[in-house]
Amino acid sequence: MKAIMDGLFNSEGEKVILSTFSSDYTVNDIKNKVDYYINKLQEKDLRNKKVALIVPEISSFTALVLAANKLGAIVIPISWQYRKEDLTDILDYLDPHVFFTIDQFNGFAFGEEILSWARNRETETIIYESDSDGEWKDYSIEGLPKPLETKEIGLICCSSGSTGVPKGMVYRPDILEAAYKTLPEYMGLKPTDNVILTAPPTAFYGITALFYGIYSGSTVIYPDTFDLLKMVQLMERRNCNKVVSTPSIFKAIYQVAKELSPSVAVNLELVHLSGEMITEEYMNQFELMEKCSFVGMYGSSEGGAMGYCDLREKVVFTIPKENSYKIMDGELLIKTPTSFVAYYNNPELNKTYSDADGLIYMGDMVTELEKGKIEIVGRKKDMIKKGGQQIIPGEIEILLTSHDKVKQTVVIGVAHPVYGEQVIAFIIPNEEVDVKDLTYYCTQHIAGYKVPDKIIKVEEFPVTNGKVDKITLRKIHRESFQRV
Repeated sequence: MKAIMDGLFNSEGEKVILSTFSSDYTVNDIKNKVDYYINKLQEKDLRNKKVALIVPEISSFTALVLAANKLGAIVIPISWQYRKEDLTDILDYLDPHVFFTIDQFNGFAFGEEILSWARNRETETIIYESDSDGEWKDYSIEGLPKPLETKEIGLICCSSGSTGVPKGMVYRPDILEAAYKTLPEYMGLKPTDNVILTAPPTAFYGITALFYGIYSGSTVIYPDTFDLLKMVQLMERRNCNKVVSTPSIFKAIYQVAKELSPSVAVNLELVHLSGEMITEEYMNQFELMEKCSFVGMYGSSEGGAMGYCDLREKVVFTIPKENSYKIMDGELLIKTPTSFVAYYNNPELNKTYSDADGLIYMGDMVTELEKGKIEIVGRKKDMIKKGGQQIIPGEIEILLTSHDKVKQTVVIGVAHPVYGEQVIAFIIPNEEVDVKDLTYYCTQHIAGYKVPDKIIKVEEFPVTNGKVDKITLRKIHRESFQRV
């Protein structure tokens, strides 16, 4: 199996390839870290073992991925945003052989929680725990031996899924090589680029973008924490010319840059956005960036990189020729060079995610405008069935967002004893607005059965793995209903 290291570094040893709030890292710096971890781990014989990483420090995370992969391990990056219940669910499900974890992060004792989990599991587990000084302590938990993986797996990325049940997406060993061939059509990074990346490297998109950035020879600018002021200052220091982010995070970066350092926005050549629905109105707020290209990426953890669009035009996605797809009953099915292989240890779900040709059901309802050109109209699983009528939430979200007092909107369906489901809209207002006015606004533009039954104002949307957490929104609705 070819290691990720082989052919990754295409720059001179002193070239800075990774830059954070606190440090810059050259090719040689990362290579030296990789050598350190290989020397630390090679006697453990990691072949076909699962190595889980809860390591926010990006240079150590990068080096650990490369070292574990070089030694034949299956790499499992785990989000440091998880807390007790989410973390325990993921650990029970994936049952890693080896852990690298921080002691504490944002007030949560990861080291203590993982040690407790491993001891209760009563199986052999090796845990490396890092304190605030960056030193690693190791613990060997005795117990029954864990079986080795028999299938060739390079990477498993985790997701809690829309139901809250953990899912592990399995990727083949050469998945990053496939990304190196695919992503240039979407991002086109060059050795002269300085690109800020805000996607978490624990998600599939984040880890592929990180390693593609290194492979391209660019300098990847990675924020240590979500601090907008420091982000803008780092972008200025590194002369950032490209951005890979989500629409909401980039909008926040732009607003700070506009006030404190307009040249940061003016210098940008490309903004690459994904992870959220983008309306055509989104582009009306970047007056300092008339010469900058805005590219929207259509992708998912299962499907990989599926399409892209010019956001200065209509939001219509081009599907590259190497991607196979078809549309069945309005739903897109697709397979790409960066698609996942299967869900880890989930035979029931694996029976349903693809058709007989291996095309993956994306759950996106689309319209094909011409061959290779599609427009997304909504999510199949988000489709609300109210009194026998089918409602696409995206249609209502676009309408509400077009109101000048509404900044963002998310529409969901919740159970109703009479109608089956009812329509609930959550909004982040731009200014004070009466929900009765918004209801009336909707009645003037869409059919009555589509008008939200309830509109709830919130200050921000809960987010998990870069996406709006609709499970939490349903909890907010229940709490709001109980107070009425």
